[in-house]
Amino acid sequence: MGFADDILKKIFSSTKTTSKSIKGDVKTVERLVRSYQFQADYENWINHPETKVKLSALYENLILGYQGISASMEVGCWKNNSATGFVIYPTVQLQTSDYPFLLDWFKHKTKALGYRLYHANKQVEGHKTTESYYLKPQLAYDEAQTLLQQFGNILLELVWEGEKILYLKGLITIYHGRNYSNAKSFDEYLSNILKP
Repeated sequence: MGFADDILKKIFSSTKTTSKSIKGDVKTVERLVRSYQFQADYENWINHPETKVKLSALYENLILGYQGISASMEVGCWKNNSATGFVIYPTVQLQTSDYPFLLDWFKHKTKALGYRLYHANKQVEGHKTTESYYLKPQLAYDEAQTLLQQFGNILLELVWEGEKILYLKGLITIYHGRNYSNAKSFDEYLSNILKP
């Protein structure tokens, strides 16, 4: 098989790749595609009155977390010059079934802010599963030909081991330099994605 055949095989083969990790576990990465049943359940979740309560509580707890104040939900928050993020750990206020819906909710709300989905992956390594969405702002420039980075690039990730949720993470990375606009505030991002 020639070089061109190898390239064509990689381009047109399935979206699933398999390799071995350092620990020897089989690692599988494939495109994350939601089933029709998941989508129907997600729509029911969105329209359930309890969802608004959960989203409001989550917003309040993340804001408290960023202020360094203990919250009723177990959340982690961090902020530095290039990245800002949050982690939502399992909590009594959220059911296990809420986490995949929250992941998709964050994705849909982020896309509504002018973002495009760059990739959607599901990675399985041993008993650990990671579902992730990576979103980038739509390509746009201001009058000075500065690239508008909106909030920055956004990684949304849900990780569980077996049937146990480990965490749901949101990470925003921003660019610095004269070619990029200043990023919008993370507080504004949280407010937008957690509004029902």
